[in-house]
Amino acid sequence: MLSGIFAFYLKYLATLPPLLAGIILFSRFNKGLRWLFYFVCFGTVMQLASRIVVMLGHVNVPMMHLYVPLKFLFFSIFYAFYLDGFLSRRVVYAVAALFITFSVINTIFIQSLFEYNSYVRAIGSLLLSVYCIVYFLKVMSDMQIKKPSREPMVWINTGALFYFSGSFFVFILSNLILNHSREWSLVAWRISSILMTMFYLSMTVGFILTRKKQLVKPGR
Repeated sequence: MLSGIFAFYLKYLATLPPLLAGIILFSRFNKGLRWLFYFVCFGTVMQLASRIVVMLGHVNVPMMHLYVPLKFLFFSIFYAFYLDGFLSRRVVYAVAALFITFSVINTIFIQSLFEYNSYVRAIGSLLLSVYCIVYFLKVMSDMQIKKPSREPMVWINTGALFYFSGSFFVFILSNLILNHSREWSLVAWRISSILMTMFYLSMTVGFILTRKKQLVKPGR
């Protein structure tokens, strides 16, 4: 019963907590958090559209070829804001442009529109994990955060690091695991789903913490 409730939550309600928190507290967000909230809105729409496509009897795999590069773009703009002054925005945007280009090439020449784009997802997760680590390096270099437990971005970035780093191994090994064992494939995807849920919850905590502090632009 509990597994059924959890599965239902992952399918339909995972994005609801950060979505509601973002709607209520949007006026307190800086530009970086606003782009993260835009991603939550985008993810919610894509999640609902994916379920509708499946219920109509169609394959939703082609949607991933749109979701993955746009997701990377949202997070690139988000991290470009928070890493400004430590890592050039031009570098972040250049990486985003290269990734999106690779995603298009992958769809056309490597993994077709009806094949799961595991290579793109794995590389995207790896790059976003690097951004998470660079943010923590920036925090340790600046030494301006006195209480990390009350810093919205610390919560968000911690959840992001666990999710993207864990998902990297799931995505890069997904086809190999599936060929070896369907049961192990299901276990791997459940782990990825749990990490995603933790990320959305940490995002919710980060959004809520903006009530207690005035967010200012990092870097310059």
